Amino acid sequence: MINFKNKIVFIVGGSGLVGKKIISKLNKLGCKKIHNFDLKTHKFNNSNRVMNHKIDITNIENFNSFLKKKVNKKQLCPDIFINCSYPHSKDWIRNNFKSVDHEDYEKNINLHLNSYIWTTKLIIEKMKIFKKKGSVLLFSSIYGVVAQNNNLYKNNKLNENFSYPIIKNGINGGVKQFAAYYGKFNIRVNAICPGGIINNNLKKNIKFINNYSKICPMGRLATPEEVANTAIFLVSDLASYTTGTLAMVDGGWSII
Repeated sequence: MINFKNKIVFIVGGSGLVGKKIISKLNKLGCKKIHNFDLKTHKFNNSNRVMNHKIDITNIENFNSFLKKKVNKKQLCPDIFINCSYPHSKDWIRNNFKSVDHEDYEKNINLHLNSYIWTTKLIIEKMKIFKKKGSVLLFSSIYGVVAQNNNLYKNNKLNENFSYPIIKNGINGGVKQFAAYYGKFNIRVNAICPGGIINNNLKKNIKFINNYSKICPMGRLATPEEVANTAIFLVSDLASYTTGTLAMVDGGWSII
């Protein structure tokens, strides 16, 4: 049985679609404390276990400052770090091949890829200093492993995205580098690579859902619950010999 008793968790983006599911499950599995770093707030059941921190995770200086002040002894250092955030610029919709410019591309590389990698390094160094046997999970995507399928975007309002696959490929490379270096310190680092996840906005886009379902071997998008279940496994002791893995949660999308 999975048991998170006495585990301290830091999660970035815990107020999002999948993040809320992850926190809910960690709560039920008995985590000692869950620190949610998100600009949005969400009230969780057993809220005495969940602490919300309104911190812009893309502001590395602020996050580093928080760690220096708050994580100054072993009892406060996380055993588990999860980043399931989705930082991007306000004009993210323009990040397609036709419209993207260098400034917008560079901005999103910094907001998403660089914040993922550097906050992970800051957390892992804390784990190493306090000799924590820790687990780190970053969120990537099928598009960190395979190219975008342009057939998805036919006859609907969505476009391909120039920057997103580059960012997710970078995260996957970072996961392997971290896992290779920090394994000797008993710190595991993995990535979860979801396919399309159903949400309220996508439910309105029937053409996209149909396009996706025709290509995906399982014939549908994932639910947030299914992605969260895999996340729980990867950060648990059941995955104690799993590190550097890119776990595909995609209904078979990446095998064809």
